[in-house]
Amino acid sequence: MKRGINVVELEAVHGMGIRKTLPAGGLPEFFGAAFGRLGEYIAREGGKVSGMPLAVYYSVTESAVDVEAVLPAVFDVLENLPSEGDIIPADLPGGPAVEYVYFGPYDGMAPIYGEIEQWLQDNGKVSAGPPREVYHSEPAGDPSTWETHVIWRFA
Repeated sequence: MKRGINVVELEAVHGMGIRKTLPAGGLPEFFGAAFGRLGEYIAREGGKVSGMPLAVYYSVTESAVDVEAVLPAVFDVLENLPSEGDIIPADLPGGPAVEYVYFGPYDGMAPIYGEIEQWLQDNGKVSAGPPREVYHSEPAGDPSTWETHVIWRFA
């Protein structure tokens, strides 16, 4: 996968998630706690994490972000496990998508969304759901090495 925009066929994602609306400044704390709790829940219920942690952004305004932290997972049972408090099954559809591979700190990602929206417009495509960010590296060490894939399904 090269840096910048790539067109991909996205596989469906099944796992467990926690969705919350919070101020944008609260995202690092939310993700740290949510991914930890999701990992504990999946392990306790006999599942295995099957992919990179990701976030689904349902709405972003200046005052609040409606976001879901998701850990892809597989379980021995055929269907997802039931909800437990704010931990809920997460089923994200696959399909054609634009994937932007980004290296750098999270606060430098805003222009990526504009580039993806421009690509969709230039190519006669429309959004087919909220964008996702897939985190391919831990937010530790040199921020210029952090790898994030911004993915937006289209129709």
